[in-house]
Amino acid sequence: MQIPAYQIHNVLKTYSRQVSQNKLSMKTQGMGGHNTSMDKISISAEGKKQGVIDKVASDIVKKITTDGPTEAFEKKIVDRIENEFGKKFAFSESKDFKYYEIDASSKTMNTFSLEDSKAVQQRMEDLTKDILKSEMNNNKGEDQ
Repeated sequence: MQIPAYQIHNVLKTYSRQVSQNKLSMKTQGMGGHNTSMDKISISAEGKKQGVIDKVASDIVKKITTDGPTEAFEKKIVDRIENEFGKKFAFSESKDFKYYEIDASSKTMNTFSLEDSKAVQQRMEDLTKDILKSEMNNNKGEDQ
């Protein structure tokens, strides 16, 4: 196979132009100019994964607090939070966290204060994230 001289010349000319533009770009950047490649924001794969986990956890907690746990994964989260707080929760669309106090003779429904409700919701999100990460790691091991 023979390569004509004009093609080699074009390749060398293009390469030298790119090198000179790169040098010019480096000088401009040193003088306070902007380098467009530096203006891009890149998020690592781990950061993207964490963002997805945060969003999914938030959506799951929102679903649980409005509709109650309907799926096995949601029930797992509720079981853990109920065990942690030692109370049985009742979920409704009112955004209040209600719980039952069960004595030997009666069952009474109480409501957490606003601050306590936020703490319960935050803890539920944290538990959801932990469970999601754990299950993702378990599934990763199964895939390999």
